[in-house]
Amino acid sequence: MAGEVLAGQRSLESFEPYLRASPIARRSAALVARDFLYDNQGADLALSWLETLASDDDPDVRREAYRADWQKILENEGKPLDFVKRFIASESFLHRSERLTIRLDDLADRHPHLALNAANRLVSLAEGDEEFLRQQMGHGALTNVGKIIMGAYEGFSDGAPERQEALNLFDRFLAAGIYDVDRIIDRYERH
Repeated sequence: MAGEVLAGQRSLESFEPYLRASPIARRSAALVARDFLYDNQGADLALSWLETLASDDDPDVRREAYRADWQKILENEGKPLDFVKRFIASESFLHRSERLTIRLDDLADRHPHLALNAANRLVSLAEGDEEFLRQQMGHGALTNVGKIIMGAYEGFSDGAPERQEALNLFDRFLAAGIYDVDRIIDRYERH
């Protein structure tokens, strides 16, 4: 039924009672909405659903809303990138950021603002309590922070103020002692 609504074959009003009544229906709606992010007809509604479901009271619904194909989103332009920005700012980022940071690791220079924003959030959280972050986020989310910062730095043009912002963030990253710091320093000192 969610797919029919997103495809314009059924009214949203006919589906809303199911969404309100059941977390399982909302999880299913999130799953279907992710598939419609790039559908010309259903993308706006899908993005709206995901934004709503991403702040649902049920943690399983939130988790499903943010279980996105980050690679696909980052390889394309447009409205889904707004979803990435909202995710980075969300509470869910603390618990579900690993998959996004793995993708940003490879695409930081293509999306330097997103990469810098995500790395800034991770460093800010790590400055508070890195051990807690490791437990909550898994090792993958923190492993590539330095590489994401440097990728963002490389994505900005020479003289751009964001390059200085990236360097300042890298200083904070070093001071926080996030555990891949020695490998990152080694890599960039040799160039």
